[in-house]
Amino acid sequence: MAEILFNPITQQEALGRTLFSGGMMGGSGFYGSDCLCGHCEAVMFRDFNPDLLRGDYVFQCGVCSGFNERPPEDESPPDDEHPPDDESPPEDESPPEEMP
Repeated sequence: MAEILFNPITQQEALGRTLFSGGMMGGSGFYGSDCLCGHCEAVMFRDFNPDLLRGDYVFQCGVCSGFNERPPEDESPPDDEHPPDDESPPEDESPPEEMP
């Protein structure tokens, strides 16, 4: 079971979005994760799979009442920022030395 740290947001950022609130609520039983509040890092939901909820949800912490949103699905850097898989040195453009 993994832990997912949600992104903290302000109350103004939460306006007009569907609110999903709860304390340390049990999960869906679908091999979920522990979801942590981005403000106080308390466990908001145990064994919960936030991917089952589609839409623009805001999650409210039952401990500090802070508003949170799911982290982006892929937080890895864009492809051009990844180091190349092939770590070979750059090709030398000078001609090879001749053997005697």
